[in-house]
Amino acid sequence: MIEIKKRWIAVMSNPFRLSLILGLLLAPCVNAQQTDDAIFVNQASNFNVTVRQTAEISGARVLGVLRARHTYGDRPELYAHVPSDWKGAFCARLVTADGFLEATGTYDTQGRTGSFHRLEFGSDQQSNRAWMDRLRDLPIDSVAIRVRAGACDAPAGPDTVAFWNMPPSGAGAEPAKLYFNSLRASDVILYQGDAAKPVKCSMIRTGLRKAYDTICPIEGMAGAEGLPMEIKLFALRNGDVDPPVIFSLHGLPRP
Repeated sequence: MIEIKKRWIAVMSNPFRLSLILGLLLAPCVNAQQTDDAIFVNQASNFNVTVRQTAEISGARVLGVLRARHTYGDRPELYAHVPSDWKGAFCARLVTADGFLEATGTYDTQGRTGSFHRLEFGSDQQSNRAWMDRLRDLPIDSVAIRVRAGACDAPAGPDTVAFWNMPPSGAGAEPAKLYFNSLRASDVILYQGDAAKPVKCSMIRTGLRKAYDTICPIEGMAGAEGLPMEIKLFALRNGDVDPPVIFSLHGLPRP
């Protein structure tokens, strides 16, 4: 005990050693899902918001894979994991279930990949406040967001998971949700990667659903970073099965 006390006194009397120890003790913990600096959208030429007076039936089938919470802040927030093999442009597309509002933005990775980013999708200008306030007041499953490789006016590349009003570090282990337009099918089943067992999706029968009408759980995304996995969706109607809708989805780094 006396020897330990002597060593402690020696450290305390040495300013360099003391500052080094304090630095180690007070340094913040590094989270594997720490959010990087925001990637700002080029609002002058690549950011578009459409607010319709009448609902529009979307032709898109896959509307995105999302983890979401209700907006409690002054404005909604969007995050996404940008996979390490993405280069150049990628696209974020937001659509409300009723088909009244759609927003798209093309972003640039700027060489910052393999991490989580907050994506700016609008400024605080007065012209943007109305539709942002509308988004803020919507229920969770009334907004779908798709983030995928490639510019918004280019062919779609692989998807990644988006986070709506939920910083990735606070997402926990709950499954992501895939929003799908079944074109009024009676049921939808999903095959994820090499899984032999299908997943039954939930059909939304209430409310005005023009853009999408199906929600499917996506399990096991954490720790699945690397090559994108294949997702297959089969819509069932009148005893028949539609041809599959297939897309690729990147997993997330392990927390």
